[in-house]
Amino acid sequence: MYCGLDEKEGGTWFGVNAFGLVVGLTNLTLRMPDPKLRSRGLLCMDMLGLRTAQLVREALKALPAKAYNPFNLVALDGATAVRASYDDAPRVQALEPGVYATTNWPIGSDPDAKRMAAEKRVRTMLDAAANLNEVVEGLKNEGRRHDGNGDPRASVCCHAPGYGTRASTIALVDPMRKNVRLLHADGPPCTSDYEDHTGEVATMMAFKGF
Repeated sequence: MYCGLDEKEGGTWFGVNAFGLVVGLTNLTLRMPDPKLRSRGLLCMDMLGLRTAQLVREALKALPAKAYNPFNLVALDGATAVRASYDDAPRVQALEPGVYATTNWPIGSDPDAKRMAAEKRVRTMLDAAANLNEVVEGLKNEGRRHDGNGDPRASVCCHAPGYGTRASTIALVDPMRKNVRLLHADGPPCTSDYEDHTGEVATMMAFKGF
């Protein structure tokens, strides 16, 4: 798998595996975390050890109650996409083809406007994009976006005291899982360049870069 690594807990928050499965996890902002519970990043790593998003869906539905602090998780491959929310127990949703964003906030809460606005902007961008390079540039611009209206947490690229965007990754895998592109900004993307890691990921997958 190709992913970031939490040097403290040993888990990750986003990655791609050799089968073209993409998994991303965010903390879910509901209450102070219980340090005695298993790391959510280790769960993300567990899911990256599976072959398909359907297997991730089944594994998430089988999670025991009260085993993790709250989180949101998304997993997708060329055939299936799932979104899960965990607050003492898992709720797993199969996603139809489309544009979906996930944040640290519960769906339907007041701060969830951030997710809905991002989805709308990306849909508009995709409708206007003429080619893959324009899609990549549009996603970079979305990752750098600041529009918090006084609340930095409302921005995609967040800068708040003790909290904020640490890095940004763009991963594109085609529906047939034969081509991949991956770019990563190792820092806030408004100040850090996106570097192309497609070669390393394509080699791991035996895919072609596109």
